[in-house]
Amino acid sequence: METVFAGNRIGGRLLRCLGLFSMIVLGVGVAQGQTVEEKLAALEARIQQLESELAATQGTETRVAAVEQSVAEIEESADFEGLSFFNGVRFSGMLDTYYGYDFNQPGSRTLDTRAFAVSHNSLALNLIELDIAKDASESDPLGYHLTFGYGLTSDIVNSGDPGTTGDNLFQYYLSGMFPGTGGLTIDVGKFVTQHGAEVIESSPNWNYTRGILFTWAIPFYHFGIRTT
Repeated sequence: METVFAGNRIGGRLLRCLGLFSMIVLGVGVAQGQTVEEKLAALEARIQQLESELAATQGTETRVAAVEQSVAEIEESADFEGLSFFNGVRFSGMLDTYYGYDFNQPGSRTLDTRAFAVSHNSLALNLIELDIAKDASESDPLGYHLTFGYGLTSDIVNSGDPGTTGDNLFQYYLSGMFPGTGGLTIDVGKFVTQHGAEVIESSPNWNYTRGILFTWAIPFYHFGIRTT
């Protein structure tokens, strides 16, 4: 009795599983409404589409890799050593305007005791300055300095120069540092004087106008050789 009962239970379970599997297969076939051949054809079409997309992607990656390799070859073959001359270059500038009024009301409308701000009762362009500099160092022993100015200050600073050549250049010189000498530097060219407590530009000074000792006692610049 126990053997027959166990066999009946196993047989009933098999029948129920077969019935459930048949219902699933029948439901899938009805829901999709496609034969096996149609499903295989759809799968083959999808596979071909994916293969085409993969081939296109691989072609793009190949082209990108070729472009990157070409750029790398160009960078390796190009000579950019000449551009090192501009490494460490500093650019700076300033704009200086003012309005001046003298209660003595000079008839010439100028102030003789001033260095640069000499205009009376007028708005004046004192200075537009552009400065380009590269300091000499142990690693890069060649340097240079160029200062360009425009305005009343530039005209006054260069008023003693013969002719008009270089009227807008405050300084232009080359610098060379000798290795192994503890920083010995030689400048050759035109450079602003290092003497005095005031300078040509208004902004670094304590007062906007310069003192008599600056105006009459020291030169604005030197031309020649300077060692530091």
